Amino acid sequence: MKNFLEKISLIGRGKQEETSERLENPEIGRLEKPTEVILEKILANIERGEYNLIIGADASGRIPTLIFKKFIDYLYKKLGYQPPKTIFLAGAGMGLKNAKEPDFIKDKRGGAKEYIEKFGPRRVLIVEDTIVQGSSIHFMCDILNKMNIPFDIVSITSYKNEEELKETKAYLGAKNIYVGTTESVGI
Repeated sequence: MKNFLEKISLIGRGKQEETSERLENPEIGRLEKPTEVILEKILANIERGEYNLIIGADASGRIPTLIFKKFIDYLYKKLGYQPPKTIFLAGAGMGLKNAKEPDFIKDKRGGAKEYIEKFGPRRVLIVEDTIVQGSSIHFMCDILNKMNIPFDIVSITSYKNEEELKETKAYLGAKNIYVGTTESVGI
């Protein structure tokens, strides 16, 4: 990721400045390559300042969300954009794809919609650690779809092939799903 970050670090500056921040945690270090893959795919969206809200999904998505937030904030600052707001929502419905929605998700949906509305989202980036069926984030995707707010999903890993990801994208109503790797990174 250092090479990629070095390339983009020149955006918005006349000359390269030294940075003293270094990634030293091996567990977070495993996220480096898949994160770089995703950032390369969404860089044009970031450069245009498209995302004004980042939603971190589940507890396991917090570290990836914070990594993406730091990167996006850095570029937005260099490009003169207002940094996106970042919120965290617990997922719901693990393994419930095509099943009847339980009452606890219906209750969660109402509070989440009101919460999301407070941020006036124009385009949202949902950050997930692993996407399998998409059932744990379906309720928040459904909210965004009903609000006519476009969103992309980034996931550090997925065990699905391209065809299965297309089905998941359609199921969730996402504009795009970007995956860093099909291998487990152990987060």
